Amino acid sequence: MANVTAQLQNKIKQFMDLCDSIHMASIQLYKAYWSTDANTLLSGMADGDAVSVSTKLTKAMFVNGIAICENFNKFFTDLQATQTDYCANVVQIHYGKTAAAAIVSEATESIATDLKNLADTIMTAHKMAIQIQEMFWDCEFGAALTGMSDSTVMFGGTATKKQLNDAVTLMDKFCELCENVSAAKADFDATIVQWQAMDFI
Repeated sequence: MANVTAQLQNKIKQFMDLCDSIHMASIQLYKAYWSTDANTLLSGMADGDAVSVSTKLTKAMFVNGIAICENFNKFFTDLQATQTDYCANVVQIHYGKTAAAAIVSEATESIATDLKNLADTIMTAHKMAIQIQEMFWDCEFGAALTGMSDSTVMFGGTATKKQLNDAVTLMDKFCELCENVSAAKADFDATIVQWQAMDFI
């Protein structure tokens, strides 16, 4: 059990690192969109117009990507995110549709590339969250933690019951957000910071 606990903790920490990356990228991309010519140039285009050479994003995909940035930032910082099918949106951004004939602007092309990278990271984190939750329940960590105090450390691990529960809650809500379910808000950034600060043997 000790080895499985260590594996679980390491996987959770990897997930937290992905979440931190998603959060930071979301903040930076949202700011970049509003501080460059991208928003002005795209405002005069139709939703189906191609806006990127390298990523093949249409205006609608690009704008959906900015909405993803805004709402994932809200999710991590205790604000209510808008409910929509983010999984469908990130898949569309991942594949794109039609390459633009020419670069709309350097800023637009750069943001589009970063949006595709963000979409790929969200897809990876979503898959990882599902796998970790399956491991948590299949290995009966949930049952083992029942009845323990919040400060009790799981055998073979470093994390307390509360830290494990907070991590599982974050993963559950992350999946709900991605899958068009209304995700309850909480200060998930605090959970990420706490897990990133932990040292595992």
